[in-house]
Amino acid sequence: MADHLFALPSGFRLERYKIRRVLSTGRYGIKYVAVDTRDGKQVAIKEYLPEGVGVRAEGGGVVPRSSAVKSTFETGLARFIDRARVHERLDHPALVAAHRWFEAHGTAFVVMDYVQGATLAATLADGGQFSETELLALANPVLDAVAKVHQVGFLHQDIRPGTIIRRKDNSPLLLELGGGRRHLGGARAAFTAAQSEAEVIAPTPGYSALEQYSSRSRTGPWTDIYALGAVLYHCVAGRPPPDAPSRVINDEYVPIAQAARGQYGEHTLVAIESALSISATERPSSIAAWRAKFAGRGGANRARRRYAPRVAVRGGAPPPAAAGGSQRPGRRVLRWVAPVVVAIALIAGLTWLDVGVLPDDQGVGAPVAAPATGWATLAVATTPPGADVLLDGAKVGETPLRLADLAAGEVKLTLRHPLHETIEMPAARLIPGRVTNISRKLVRSTGDLEVITDPPGAWVEVDGERQEALTPTVLTGIPTGSVAVVVGAEGYTPRQVSAEVVRREQRAVRVAMESSVVYGTLTVEVAPADASIALLDVAASYRPGVRLPEGSYQVRVSRAGYLPLTRAVAVSGDARASFALTLDPQPFTVAVTPAAAEVRFMDGAAAYSPGVRLPPGDYRVRALLVGHRTWEETIRHGNAPTTRAVTLSPGVAEFADMLPDAARGPLMVLVPPGGFRMGCVSGVGCRRDETPAHGVAFAAPFALSKYEVTFDEFDVFTAAAGRPPVAAPRGWERTNRPVVNVSWEDASAYARWLSEATGRRYRLPSEAEWEYAARAGTATAYSWGDEPGSANANCKGCGSDWDNSSAAPVGFFAANPWGLHDMHGNVWEWVQDCRSDSYAGAPGDGAALAAGSCLRRMMRGGSWSNSPEAIRAARREWDEATLSSPQIGFRIAAAAQ
Repeated sequence: MADHLFALPSGFRLERYKIRRVLSTGRYGIKYVAVDTRDGKQVAIKEYLPEGVGVRAEGGGVVPRSSAVKSTFETGLARFIDRARVHERLDHPALVAAHRWFEAHGTAFVVMDYVQGATLAATLADGGQFSETELLALANPVLDAVAKVHQVGFLHQDIRPGTIIRRKDNSPLLLELGGGRRHLGGARAAFTAAQSEAEVIAPTPGYSALEQYSSRSRTGPWTDIYALGAVLYHCVAGRPPPDAPSRVINDEYVPIAQAARGQYGEHTLVAIESALSISATERPSSIAAWRAKFAGRGGANRARRRYAPRVAVRGGAPPPAAAGGSQRPGRRVLRWVAPVVVAIALIAGLTWLDVGVLPDDQGVGAPVAAPATGWATLAVATTPPGADVLLDGAKVGETPLRLADLAAGEVKLTLRHPLHETIEMPAARLIPGRVTNISRKLVRSTGDLEVITDPPGAWVEVDGERQEALTPTVLTGIPTGSVAVVVGAEGYTPRQVSAEVVRREQRAVRVAMESSVVYGTLTVEVAPADASIALLDVAASYRPGVRLPEGSYQVRVSRAGYLPLTRAVAVSGDARASFALTLDPQPFTVAVTPAAAEVRFMDGAAAYSPGVRLPPGDYRVRALLVGHRTWEETIRHGNAPTTRAVTLSPGVAEFADMLPDAARGPLMVLVPPGGFRMGCVSGVGCRRDETPAHGVAFAAPFALSKYEVTFDEFDVFTAAAGRPPVAAPRGWERTNRPVVNVSWEDASAYARWLSEATGRRYRLPSEAEWEYAARAGTATAYSWGDEPGSANANCKGCGSDWDNSSAAPVGFFAANPWGLHDMHGNVWEWVQDCRSDSYAGAPGDGAALAAGSCLRRMMRGGSWSNSPEAIRAARREWDEATLSSPQIGFRIAAAAQ
């Protein structure tokens, strides 16, 4: 199909869908074939773009063509979404499935199944013919689908051979929801008279009822029934019926019985004929009423109104010429009279339909006089529902059921349910123009069930209720339907079977019993070998190879000094089981002075608490406290309580976590809790991004690596992660130099790997943590004072051997008061925060700033190529998170616990 002028181009993305091509176009939108990028499945997507009202704007959006049609556009869009919501909830195998709808680009879209197959129009164009069986196989699923659309209060309004697809198995599929005009309840409810242009569905000649040619006409289920009847007429006659307006003026319609030429049953032809009445009042008012006609119910086919006489009466035909008079004046008159007559006739026909009040049994619209023959409505309900409804012996549906357009008079009604007693009702009288409501409560039927077992003498339960007699037995008065029968006896396995109880009949169920006693042996192996073995809840005593009925047994193994162990053992055949006892854990305590120190196990075997009970073994223990040297030792724990006394000495608290293969992570220093003023606190020479100065408080200690992460430490990570090693700048030594040429993302990956390898949460420090640790309790430009001095750091002009040439070995310069090296100069250090141009709104608890431009990250500390001013404690810088440079490295932070 050629692309629509305003169609989206191939490759255009709509949420997760990519447009491939235009599938079809219509007055109200464009349908595309698209692919769901999540699973590669093809779908059909319909876009609301009404012809003459909406246009495609730049960038793919849809806008009203002008302000004059804006209201029409918006009303139509609301209707489109309303239909999409309904379609999404409809689930029927003969109606194309709608999966979801969404709004985008100023309009709305609905996503449906993309179904491949030939349309019914293509089959008919190729001369396809249908037997009555094939015709009904085509019609019944479509009737069910349309009935479901009607049940939710919508019409289809676009039923034609082109909207019906025949799949590979010849099953039909009705496309979309058509116009979907919403209707009110009632068999002949009056539809909203004031309908916007956006709701008017363009009629299809031959398949659209007369009321679809006017926005003022009342439409309803009978409108879709006309279209379905026209489709079936085409399948029978080989051509569609004439379009409805022409039938008003000069009806050339060939009756279906004549077109079928005797190839179809009478009921089928009568049903199709009833659907094609020009007058809406003469068509079935519902799918159920129409189905009754296919089944031979609903009375004789009404004669269609003939409109040609009405045209003649209203002046549509010229009077006969006077005898002997000239015919020329008449011919000249006909040149302008004929078109006027046709127009007047068409308008008169539509107006007659519009102003005529349709009968309505629910009070919507004024009542009209019933035809001479009389037509009535029957509503039947039962408790429970699902009973077959038979009229004069013919099934017309299941309860709850409502049938309209039934012939008035007496009718024999039968209610039949497989599990309940049949109700044969006396003749019911159907009154013209009225609704006859019938409601009945059904009585559950019973039957007899004979239960026979081999061997006999078994007890019987039916639906969980134990019966008094033993088998064989006949159980009487059992409610009909499927029942669960359980039989059992001493020494036999209970068995459950399902039996069907039939109304007023006796059925038999036979069950072969199986012995439940099968023996096996049990041998238990234990460690230690002298442990005791006991069988719980049985009289038998354990010995190797003890003979037991097959089943599950609780076995308990115990010994002094060990934890007892009990578990279930299945005995089947010659069963063997193994039990290994564990020693009873003993208390383990490390008494630390000062008592506030943290104690933890280095191997992560257990969480430490004083007196924790542990099995025997060697335990690596660490105790640390801010302001004290970290203590670490391996302690042997046996079968008796262990207590170890430890006194921490004053000093810097440091630790290094173990890595796989006996390696260690970076040496970490505990930074004490406290608070400081962050930013340019001197007020002199401040950069805008260092302001405003603000208070930050740390409620708990945290750890920061004593040195910048080195090439050696980073190489352990790249080897474990299968990444290539980072290249050092030309002429640099790798060993104890800080690693450079790493991006923020590389540094973050290292922190994640370190967390997984050690079990401690590692990360990049926040800006607040970095500055707090760099100042180490001072408020000066540098941790040693306000002047850079000489040989205190590595920078351009700092007086070191590496100035403006390369990074110095880590730890070469003196540590700050908190034991941290190279916080000023050497290399810039990545921190966690997203880029920000000031401290406005900065967190006061030391957390990293997670808002702003997070594709760019902050750096602190300055480098070997920067001036002394750039290595101040307050100095900030940023760069792309993916950037790497010989001037940039990082150090790592971690939780103290």
